[in-house]
Amino acid sequence: MNRTGADIVDIEIDLFLEALFRRHGYDFRHYAKASIRRRVLGLVSAVGAGTVLELMGRTLYEPTLLPEILAHLSVPVTEMFRDSAVFKALRKQVVPVLASWPRLRI
Repeated sequence: MNRTGADIVDIEIDLFLEALFRRHGYDFRHYAKASIRRRVLGLVSAVGAGTVLELMGRTLYEPTLLPEILAHLSVPVTEMFRDSAVFKALRKQVVPVLASWPRLRI
């Protein structure tokens, strides 16, 4: 792909991410550019869209597509939940502060 074509795809990805955020409230706009580019282009292929712009239109008008979009774009990292040091720090540093509040909404 020539540089101009790559630039156009990057613009399309930015527009898609903005549309996803504004329509559904999921914000992937600050993910690493190379990573999100790979994920979006993989999503285009997986859903049979011809272009990122076609994917954007479907994102805006086909809410049933949202779970598949999120599955492709999300980074399923669970390392934090397997690290006992994280839970120890939460218990010692965060829980006491939270316990000082009369009520929490999470």
